[in-house]
Amino acid sequence: MTGTPQHRNQALATWIRKSGHSYQQVAGEICRLARQHRPPLNAAPDSSRVSRWVSGEQPRGMMPDLIAEALTGLCGLPYTLSRADIGMAPVKAGQPLPWQADAVIKAVLDMTRNDLIGQPADPSETELLSGTGLLDAVRPWLHLEPGELPRPERPGKIGLADVEKIRATTAAFRTWDNQHGGGLSRDAVVAQLKATTELLHHGRMSDAVGRELFSAVADLSSVAGWMTHDAGRSPEGQRYLLLGLRAAAEAGDTALAAHLLNCLSRVAGHLGRTDDALEMVQLAQYGTRKLPAGRLKAVLAALEARSHAITGDLSSFHRAAGTAADGLAAANADNDPEWVQWFDPAEYYATIGIAHLLAARHQPGLVRTAITMIETAIPLRPPERARSRAFDHIGLARAHVLAGQLDAADSAVATAIQIADGVASTRLADRMSELDAQLAALGIDPAAQNVRDRIRVFL
Repeated sequence: MTGTPQHRNQALATWIRKSGHSYQQVAGEICRLARQHRPPLNAAPDSSRVSRWVSGEQPRGMMPDLIAEALTGLCGLPYTLSRADIGMAPVKAGQPLPWQADAVIKAVLDMTRNDLIGQPADPSETELLSGTGLLDAVRPWLHLEPGELPRPERPGKIGLADVEKIRATTAAFRTWDNQHGGGLSRDAVVAQLKATTELLHHGRMSDAVGRELFSAVADLSSVAGWMTHDAGRSPEGQRYLLLGLRAAAEAGDTALAAHLLNCLSRVAGHLGRTDDALEMVQLAQYGTRKLPAGRLKAVLAALEARSHAITGDLSSFHRAAGTAADGLAAANADNDPEWVQWFDPAEYYATIGIAHLLAARHQPGLVRTAITMIETAIPLRPPERARSRAFDHIGLARAHVLAGQLDAADSAVATAIQIADGVASTRLADRMSELDAQLAALGIDPAAQNVRDRIRVFL
């Protein structure tokens, strides 16, 4: 063993507490695993050694792996803990982050600082996670409990009033994003995220205020991640969302964590990674299963319906669409946090309408329902939600094309282009390109060419 205790290993302490076992029992399990190793390992820690590890002593060789394996079994986890999970691997840029408060704060500060100065990102930070890698990055959220708050370096008193001001600023950024797209105000959000996270690093506050501040960081991360994705930088956007999920876990905010998973699902869905999108939604649904029906569960069910529509599982699609309707009917705007109130009747009809459009590839008659639902959504949209209004008309155009109604599609495209003027969003261009490809499949049809001419000018 090596190292002088400097900082308590909160991640290790959390997992031992989660296991429900004593230090002596943890040591005994490590000894058992060491004997079973081929060849057997010469390791015989006792309770005092485990105590020193928790205090910050760093073990050498294979010992961190044995500790992680022992705690995986003692906690009954369906996945294997890593060295990073138990606080025994250095946190480097681009590597999976351990789930502990100090590491979350450091990672957010490092990423925002590098982002704002335009420093080239570590290659692993610009690699989009998918499949098992993405699932492994989010799954610990289901089992972890908030750890101890870090001790401030330069204390300055922080209160709930300060947190509420940050939340008001976040709400304003979210409104700006809906009006103008992520490209125009992303840097301002990143700067606000950095400043807010520095309060966690330097501020002096009660435990309750600290949890609320972590929640504010998580919400800001969701906006920063979404804007970054909307600006065409999806891998970095995904990383902001993953950091936000970790901050929400430290806040003990289950609903907000599910919102971060909802955002991760939407990123995956936009990029055509349907399996990842469904995994994120189902993980969020499992984690929030004890929460009452309402707007959050409606959001998750609507996204689930979209994934099932793509895969052609129409029975599950209709079930999830019904759950979304029930959740929205049970919503109480007075109790819903600001970050979920965007899922209103307009969003419901638009989302489920697009889901019917996707399902129509497997059951063509559903395109009529898609047109009806999207047309229902359009007049319900608040005027300030320009990007969503443009998406509505693009979706309507795609439904009209599928129904063979090219004149109606042309009108919808013209309206979408008019609304999109002044909205900086690469996702709008992506959706227009998909519509163009759909029209190209019709060949030399003159009506289709007219619509494509409009799209090419826009692009």
